[in-house]
Amino acid sequence: MSKDAYHKFSTQNPNLPFYYQEWWLNALYNNNWECLIYQEGEEIIGIMPYSIKKILCFKTIMPPLLSPYQGPYLSLPQNIGNSKTYSIENKALQYFSNELNKLGLHFYTQKFNPQIKNWLGFLWNGFRSTTHYTYRFTNLENIEETFNQIDKEYRRKIRKTQDQVFFTDTLSTEEVYKINILTYQKQNKTSPFSFEYFSRLDQEATKQGKAIKAGLKDKEGNILATNYLIIDNEVCYQLFSASDTKYSQLNAPTLLLWHSLQYANQKGCKIYDFTGSIMPQIETFIRHFGAEQTPYFYIEKQYSKIYSLLRKLKR
Repeated sequence: MSKDAYHKFSTQNPNLPFYYQEWWLNALYNNNWECLIYQEGEEIIGIMPYSIKKILCFKTIMPPLLSPYQGPYLSLPQNIGNSKTYSIENKALQYFSNELNKLGLHFYTQKFNPQIKNWLGFLWNGFRSTTHYTYRFTNLENIEETFNQIDKEYRRKIRKTQDQVFFTDTLSTEEVYKINILTYQKQNKTSPFSFEYFSRLDQEATKQGKAIKAGLKDKEGNILATNYLIIDNEVCYQLFSASDTKYSQLNAPTLLLWHSLQYANQKGCKIYDFTGSIMPQIETFIRHFGAEQTPYFYIEKQYSKIYSLLRKLKR
């Protein structure tokens, strides 16, 4: 019944972000997901998809890799005023958080989408929040103004090396993943997601006409950097980027980001969402492009002291 209601809600809300769409959830969780539905009367007000993951003997709900946000999504009646809006939000989020408390979890954490600005319903049920940030260009229609917002030194780098490279949106899944692997190898780390996982998501996103495997190449055809993008409802989401440090003198990440912004503009996007990150080095790079800092909630609840201790020891 819940999946039927979820499907009904999806069809009635054509602007539902891709990361709530059934095709994406099926690919993300390999068809192993459930959902909570909040209704008032016959009207579906909100949805909340989730997937329980077993870690050893512990039941958890964790943020899925390569999906920008998740948590609840609300579709509120129009022109109802602040008081009524807050009342419905509180009741919906109290319902969702109360239902989560019944699942017998050991740990819960999700990245709420930036639409959710009121998390009191979760607070009142014992959850806690940390504020994280993404960066967004919210006026992408004016590409000249977008360029002018970029730090002066970054603009100089773009002008200096832009004639030495060319942009492509026709990279293969394998090519994008290969550069991703190189990025982690540079840090003596392994990629957090497998090729099989990425390929499954990319295959479905490509079927939907939303996936862009963008990159920069030099004149010899070497791939310098890649951006994996999803274009959805006039928003361009940058799910991840990577670069080959052998070509750092060409400022490939800076050039590719500028080309990606231009590409999103040409595709009719009004917003470009970097989907994070708060890591200092990445945040500094993104901030110098002049994008707008946008907060979102990272909601968490620890049900098991043993599991919480194990997480701390792992860190």
